[in-house]
Amino acid sequence: YNYNRVHLGIGGNMKTYAVIDESGMVINVIVWDGVSDWHPPARCFAYGSDTACIGDFFDLDTQTFIKPKS
Repeated sequence: YNYNRVHLGIGGNMKTYAVIDESGMVINVIVWDGVSDWHPPARCFAYGSDTACIGDFFDLDTQTFIKPKS
């Protein structure tokens, strides 16, 4: 999978977040300080993760990322 990392913020507390759409698919992976003025796209949310990749699915019940079947 191709990471499209975007660095958002200037603080030293940068963390990796998955941007997840309404279907549960990871559509982007960003590095954000968690406080700078940034909001996920409409109908999406950000969830902290060091392991998520674009194309993974996020299970809301278990709060885990699932790799797509090859």
